[in-house]
Amino acid sequence: MTKKAIVWIREDFRVENNEALAYASQNHEFVSALYIYNSKNFDKKREAQKWWLSRSLENFSLDLKKFNIPLEIQSGDELDILKNIKKKDDVSIY
Repeated sequence: MTKKAIVWIREDFRVENNEALAYASQNHEFVSALYIYNSKNFDKKREAQKWWLSRSLENFSLDLKKFNIPLEIQSGDELDILKNIKKKDDVSIY
C-alpha cells in the first residue's frame, strides 16, 4: 500500500459524504485533493461559470484544510497530468 493518495476532484466539491476522500483518508498517511483546470472546457461565453468555479474551489480548499488535506490545482489535459503524476510518485489516485 502506498503512503500517498491523490483524490482527483472533478465536479463534486463536498468534503462530507465524499467516498473517495473518506477511503483515501482511512487507507493512506498523506492525502491531497487535485483539481485539473482544462481551459478547453470553458469558452469566452462561460465567464460566470469560471467565476463560480473559482469561488467553489476557494471554499472547498478551506473545508479541506480542516482535515489537513491540501488542494492542488493544475492546468492542462487531465490524462497528461495524471500520467505524469503516476510516473513520478508512488501514489494512489482516486
